[in-house]
Amino acid sequence: MKIIIMSDSHLKNDTVMSIIAHHPDADYYIHCGDVGKPIDQKSIPHFYIVKGNNDYSDFPKELLLTIDHKQFFITHGDTYQVDFGLEKLHHAAQKKQADYVLYGHTHHPCKQVIGSITFINPGSVTFPRGGQIFVPSYCILENDEAHFYHAKTFETIDHLFEPKKRTSLFKRLFGK
Repeated sequence: MKIIIMSDSHLKNDTVMSIIAHHPDADYYIHCGDVGKPIDQKSIPHFYIVKGNNDYSDFPKELLLTIDHKQFFITHGDTYQVDFGLEKLHHAAQKKQADYVLYGHTHHPCKQVIGSITFINPGSVTFPRGGQIFVPSYCILENDEAHFYHAKTFETIDHLFEPKKRTSLFKRLFGK
C-alpha cells in the first residue's frame, strides 16, 4: 500500500498536482490541510483532504480511514495545538484507536512513534518553516515505512533527518 501524504500547500495547487502526477501508482493521496483553495478531488481516486486553519472550503475537519486493516486519524493539527507538542493529539488518537496519525500545521516534517501510534507530519509542500529540515516536503508511507521527499525535485530527503555530527570549537580551531 502506497500513501502520499502532504500538507500546507497554501494556494499552490500546482505543486500538489505535480506530486500526484509524479506518483500515479499511489493507492491513496492525503492532504492534511491548508490547501487555501479547492482542488478537484473527484478526478483523483482515493484523494482525501482535511480542513486546515486557513481553509474556507467544505473539507471535513478530521477523517478516520481504515487502510490495509490499519486506522488512520487525519487532522490538520491546529485544534490540538501541535505547535506545543503532541500530547493532546496523542490523547485523541488513543480514543480513536488510531495506528497512524497524519497531521500538518507546523510545516516541520517528522515521524514519531508514541506507544503504538505512529505520528507523521509531511511538512509543507510550499513553505517550510525553520526546524531541522528547511525544504518543501511530503511523505510516502509504504509497507509501514515512511520516507520524506523534496516537493519540487522529488528526491529523497531522508538523509536530512540524520543527526549532524558536531565538531567542537576547540577541534575546529586547533585540529585536535
